[in-house]
Amino acid sequence: MKMNVEINEETGGIKIDGNEYYEDYDGYDVFYKEIKLLKLSVIPVGKSFNLIEKVIGGSRKEYYSMSPNAKYTNDPLLGLIAEFPICILDKEGDIDKLYFAEYVEHQIQKGTKNLHKFFESKVIFKQETSIYDETAYFTIFIKMSDISFSDAVSYLSEIESHFWGTGESSSKSLFICHASEDKSVAESIFESLKARGFTIWFDKYEILVGDSIVEKVSNGLASTTELIVLLSTKSVEKKWVRKELNTILMQKLNGKEVRILPLKIDECDIPTLLVEYKHLDLKNGYDTCINELVQSIRSR
Repeated sequence: MKMNVEINEETGGIKIDGNEYYEDYDGYDVFYKEIKLLKLSVIPVGKSFNLIEKVIGGSRKEYYSMSPNAKYTNDPLLGLIAEFPICILDKEGDIDKLYFAEYVEHQIQKGTKNLHKFFESKVIFKQETSIYDETAYFTIFIKMSDISFSDAVSYLSEIESHFWGTGESSSKSLFICHASEDKSVAESIFESLKARGFTIWFDKYEILVGDSIVEKVSNGLASTTELIVLLSTKSVEKKWVRKELNTILMQKLNGKEVRILPLKIDECDIPTLLVEYKHLDLKNGYDTCINELVQSIRSR
């Protein structure tokens, strides 16, 4: 059921089906529970929404910033974007004032280098630096997919961790092996994993008109560390799926560290080659599967 959503930019509030929530609303946890599964596209075109403040202590109204502190906009020309200021330094005495600008510049250069894949792919399309007396922000503007507020928070948190060089997924390269008939499920899984900051090879975005399909797929498999195999009545019969799987199995035999993560998306027989691997089952719930998949990927 589609919800009616309005943004009040004067109060910073959001109205959902006639109920308005705003920054000093005492039931913020209830509010976040209400919106976290909503897609960013509920923001009306031309409006922005800043999900930053959380209230503690009832009438005392003590605030602290929710991380990440970002403004989401449904821009009429650019689509869904996030304006995300990363705080470089905000504590008095952290560094000698004489070296403050030098320190900030160094951190921005290092952080920009750590974010190179996001700049190269145009996910980050603009950057700004703001320096005050004892505070500095590196603000990045990010193109967002139509994901939930919850996934947006996870995605921006992962981008920030990359900035500081601590991204959990920076060394992971995923490949989604699937039948063309299962493209919609594969794309949903791609978006969910992308929202958590993972690098994923997905044919829809990697193979362009005029490209050699065999060459592109081979290159994608060569850099893969985690092969996600979507098992269905269609995929278990596909020669392409078997070929991709055999390629990874040969790499494993040759000593490459690559994991096979089977995900069953309908009632089908498990191929003999994959019987020994524990698999996930979509019938247990989409969110449950994604969470278990992410936990497994990050466990190594």
